[in-house]
Amino acid sequence: MKMRGQSGFTLIELMIVVVVVGILAAIAYPSYRQYGVRTNRAAATADLAMLSQWMEREFTATGAYDDSPNENDGDLRVALPFASSPQEDPTPAYNLSVDNLTATTFRVVATPIGSQADHDAGCAVLSLDNAGVKCIQDGASCSNVADERAAVDACW
Repeated sequence: MKMRGQSGFTLIELMIVVVVVGILAAIAYPSYRQYGVRTNRAAATADLAMLSQWMEREFTATGAYDDSPNENDGDLRVALPFASSPQEDPTPAYNLSVDNLTATTFRVVATPIGSQADHDAGCAVLSLDNAGVKCIQDGASCSNVADERAAVDACW
């Protein structure tokens, strides 16, 4: 009678495969997550540019950035065509709003929400004003200092 060898995997071989898959996952997931953060930020900057252009069209049509007929009535407002980014996404990464609103000035702001806020601390709040000045951290880094401009450019 002839003896047959066993076929299959040993426990050691199986554990080696599990370790290799674990190492690959530990490297791949953070890269994947960072890609998602950058993608959401790119969508937010594009949406800020779109809202800025929309505001300029409103100014051309009405002569003012706000919807209020009288700047002194204290009720400065504007109705944005969309208020989250990426647009029409069931889980938005940014809330979009307008601040510094007067008849002649505005600043559109993208504030990160949810996991975007947790993973994108360096480029937290993005903003764009009527003069085309791009900022991060809600206006705190809007100077022309070379280091701060480099940080703004990296986020935009």
